[in-house]
Amino acid sequence: MARRGRGFEMKALYHARRRVGEVIERELRAEYVDRETLLRESDFLTLHLPLTPETRHVLGAREFELMKPTAFLINTARGKAVDEEALVAALRARR
Repeated sequence: MARRGRGFEMKALYHARRRVGEVIERELRAEYVDRETLLRESDFLTLHLPLTPETRHVLGAREFELMKPTAFLINTARGKAVDEEALVAALRARR
């Protein structure tokens, strides 16, 4: 995603369990940030993760509250990574 975003001059922020190497970060112009910063600053948030007990509902009410009201969520992971009830509540609240 970071490589594709470069074509649109997007700033790439990412958060992961393990940080990628410095060389890859430089090549992709990607900046590793903590989870809250990622949620607060992203205009487009894309999820790319396996569904595990730790990632089930990784995005819930608290996370939606941190996100910009104008942010787009693109879930390329399993549906259960997002708490559907919290998503519906955020959409109804125009978050």
